[in-house]
This record gives sequence, C-alpha cells and structure tokens, in this order.
Amino acid sequence: SQKDILQSWFQHDPFPDKAAREQLAKEIGVPESNIQVWFKNYRVKQRKQLNETGRFFTKYLPKEARQKQTFITWTQKNKLVQAFERNPFPDIATRKKLTEQTGLQESRIQMWFQKQRSLYPKNCRREPPIAPAICRNLKPLG
Repeated sequence: SQKDILQSWFQHDPFPDKAAREQLAKEIGVPESNIQVWFKNYRVKQRKQLNETGRFFTKYLPKEARQKQTFITWTQKNKLVQAFERNPFPDIATRKKLTEQTGLQESRIQMWFQKQRSLYPKNCRREPPIAPAICRNLKPLG
C-alpha cells in the first residue's frame, strides 16, 4: 500500500530531498506536495511518540551531548549587566574580555546577551552602541 511504501522510505530517509519526493510521488501516484506534507506530519508523530515513551531526548540528544546548566554568580551577573548597559550587541572581542573577567564560556555569554535582548520590547532593541535608558528600566536583568 501507499502507506507501507512511505513508511519504508521514512525508515531509509526521514528528510528526503525534492528529487526523492518527486520520484516517490511518481511511484505511488500522488502529488509531490502531498509527499512533503506526509513526511513532515510523520516526523512530528514519531517525535511525539518518542517523547511520550521517554526515549525522545536519549535518541535525538544523548546525555553526553547536552551541556550542563550554567549557574551565574552575583558578581558575574553584575559584570554582564554592566556590559549589557554599555552595549547590548557585544562583538567577539568584548565577549572574550567578559570571558576572562567572569570565567564563563564565550558561548554562554553570547546566549546570556541574546536572552537579555529578547526580554526588551521590540521598539527598544537597537543596534550598537547602547539601548535607550528608558528601555533599561522596563525589564529586570538576570
């Protein structure tokens, strides 16, 4: 049946490219767009089933691949907040300097800045060098 053919293709390749989808569409006699939607829906269904059985995270993101949660101390936070108030869009040199000052990984510093920028209303997100003072008081940094 069509379903069996689609499922066997899915086992082989859950993300077929356009050429593969067109070939499959020709083989079973349905439009390529239907094939694309079927694969998308089937991937979602598989993820839900894996998540419910508790195997989702171990299959798609092994424990050793996950990073441990980073806890930021009060002094580290203060340094990051001061830097954010000067410039919410730090360049790599500034982030590396903050790495030396705080002892945090540069990637974690970058993520902290991204999170802080996301807390601001859209009209307050501005390009360097600084966000307006009125925006600094709208959300707590942390």
